[in-house]
Amino acid sequence: MSHIANLTTVDLRAAVGNRNFVKGILARATTAATAVKSTSAYTYSVDGVLAPIKSALSEQSVAVTHTSEGLTLAAAGVTAYVQAAGTSAYYVIALDVAGTVGVFQGAAFTTGTAGAFPKVAYTYTPIGFFKVVVASSTFTAGTTALDAGTLTTTYVDVSSLPSVAP
Repeated sequence: MSHIANLTTVDLRAAVGNRNFVKGILARATTAATAVKSTSAYTYSVDGVLAPIKSALSEQSVAVTHTSEGLTLAAAGVTAYVQAAGTSAYYVIALDVAGTVGVFQGAAFTTGTAGAFPKVAYTYTPIGFFKVVVASSTFTAGTTALDAGTLTTTYVDVSSLPSVAP
């Protein structure tokens, strides 16, 4: 019988076993401009196991919890970086099996060039991402308003992360 354990790499097991089954409609939160919300509860799997239904996000902080390599900030011994003017970056919102929200900060790239998603830890399932383009000033996830005049922020719901970042 085929099962996820027969897949030979963690990335392949996560690609097959970690899925979001709901379009949550990720957006900037209503009250806190530094947070996100969604309109639907999430049904998702982690390593092929259906997790308990996660209620819709409400005023969810986007303070970074994980690096672009998928490590927690504490495990990597670093803090989240401040995104500079003239750069873009992807921030992935993901859930673990207990419903804990993780925010994975991608590496900043020069606006107008190709960027990449951060690596998401295999114990998390991506439910969406947002891309921040900083024209001037800086952006600090969880501190700077997502609708600040110097930013363009785009929100995308996902079943899993696409192969190429848009």
